[in-house]
Amino acid sequence: MTRFSFGVVKLLCIFGVIFGLTGCGDDAAQFQEGTHYINYPNAVDDQLELKPELAKADVIEFFTYGCHHCQAFAPKLVSWHDKNPDKVIEYVPVVWSEQAVMHAKVFYLIQRYSNFEALHHELFDLVAGFLRTDSLEDQKVKFIVFFESKGIEPKVVLEALDTSLLDAKTASSVLLSKRFEISGTPTVVINRQYRVNNKALSSKDELFDIVDEIFATK
Repeated sequence: MTRFSFGVVKLLCIFGVIFGLTGCGDDAAQFQEGTHYINYPNAVDDQLELKPELAKADVIEFFTYGCHHCQAFAPKLVSWHDKNPDKVIEYVPVVWSEQAVMHAKVFYLIQRYSNFEALHHELFDLVAGFLRTDSLEDQKVKFIVFFESKGIEPKVVLEALDTSLLDAKTASSVLLSKRFEISGTPTVVINRQYRVNNKALSSKDELFDIVDEIFATK
């Protein structure tokens, strides 16, 4: 019976080669580099002094707080992380407007706090509630009120937003977004070099299938 089973498997593999069938094993790649994900080797290396947290990042999410898609994606990424607790997730705020500059500085402000993850997710809700008519000054006031409720003094927030304290980190975000050719958010980079191509996704959930395959094969 055992010999017969091995013979059947061998025969199926032969037919697979002849007829172009995919996979006589579980490790057959479903997604292709250059189509489903794009390789940008060494894109992060010279930015590690400014962003040392990226040195151990398995997943980098490029995001903006004003992006509703990012807000919807956040709990899905948390759910994936719950299943893969050994993976390290880091974030890079995308900067493509004056408003996004301020939001990036807010992100780099909260990085220093132990409750960063909670603040990060709450900021999506806060920014989603901003009105289109809110000026940058209006938004700044709302950030100050929010952070004061979290025990962060207004002078700390103002220093982050109104001085050059975080300009270098923000400039690094701009550079990394250009290097990885980020054209929309959220966008995910795996192992600091493989950017998932959102345009190739057949569904939103397929992104995590690509992520899992990259980890399994790279």
